Amino acid sequence: FSPPVPAPKLFISSTPYWSFRQSTTMLFQMCSPIYMCLLLWHGTLAQSPLLSQIGGLYLPNAYIDDVNSIAVDVDNRNIYATNTASGTIDIISYSECSGDDDCQLTITRSIDIQLQSSLYFSLDYISSVAYTSRGYMVATLIPLNYAHNSGWLVFIDADTGYIESFVQLKHCYSPKHILATGDGNKLVIACEGLADGDTDPEGSITVVDIEETDANEWR
Repeated sequence: FSPPVPAPKLFISSTPYWSFRQSTTMLFQMCSPIYMCLLLWHGTLAQSPLLSQIGGLYLPNAYIDDVNSIAVDVDNRNIYATNTASGTIDIISYSECSGDDDCQLTITRSIDIQLQSSLYFSLDYISSVAYTSRGYMVATLIPLNYAHNSGWLVFIDADTGYIESFVQLKHCYSPKHILATGDGNKLVIACEGLADGDTDPEGSITVVDIEETDANEWR
């Protein structure tokens, strides 16, 4: 585990899939290859109806873009969608959505992960993104030469939408999925350990403790 490195604050622009949180929860479901339905989960699984559609998002570049993971920031009413084709994480606002009325989903901006991470490594794939109750969006990043180079995390401040830091995972190769504990203090990462030729790193689970306010104390 390496100490975080700061990132320049830079944005550019582009386009989502599914994820959910407890209580009032957002859920994406694929309606067709080029259309996404955004649904709202009311309360718990014991209640009915469980889902009601609150909006839709047309994806004109669905066959070009590669959106494989989303996470929802309920507090700021934003959806973060990883877009591997463009090397971005796109921020989609659903702030105008309420009740049973139709609403407009707006792609407000895209964070150019590929460009900003290039100061530290060459990005191959944005594999997963998750929301933490500490106010971060955290995405797992797989670098080029993934069997030789360990993976990274990028921390995005959910209130500002800006990158706070990149963190290298020294013993995690090809991080494929990330989850945060309920208190937001720990991140659990599945490290697939993809092989490349004769090089075959071991798969593993990495747990990162981010409870401390000072990111340099994260372990």
